[in-house]
Amino acid sequence: RKLNPGHAEWRTVHPYHLTCVENLWYLVGLDLGRKEIRTFALPRFGQARETGHSFRRPADFDPAAYFSRSFGVFRGDRRLSVRIRFSGVAARLVAEREWHPTQKLKHQKNSEAVELMLEVNSLTEVERWVLGWGRNAEVLEPQELRDRLRKTAEALAKFYQSPEGAPSRP
Repeated sequence: RKLNPGHAEWRTVHPYHLTCVENLWYLVGLDLGRKEIRTFALPRFGQARETGHSFRRPADFDPAAYFSRSFGVFRGDRRLSVRIRFSGVAARLVAEREWHPTQKLKHQKNSEAVELMLEVNSLTEVERWVLGWGRNAEVLEPQELRDRLRKTAEALAKFYQSPEGAPSRP
């Protein structure tokens, strides 16, 4: 099943790699119907069955390279430069660990703030991650990510404007 509502569909896949990201298991494999390598979340599998056909994983398939520009499991076909300024406790927490293999960290002069720079191929998980830091994270680039966060913040402001709760959703 896909994330959006709808019916389940059968896929024939040559499994290449299993990985666990943020406590969820994913299968990476060649989707024969789409003729491309795809990532599948195992909890969305209804059932699996063996086809009886054999295959060989390509010798040049490298899981690390496959996910090298991902900020999780979502992959895109763009190359995006991301810059985020972190302040307060978020700056210290961000500076303490590696979030992405391409990351560069720049400590701001006369401030405890840090700027994190990444090269990714999808903004989906970066957007969700930045939202988790609240007001202690400001996206400096790309503008597309700033716009997405602004729209989300506007929707959240509407949702929380009333003490009784949000207006009903469509």
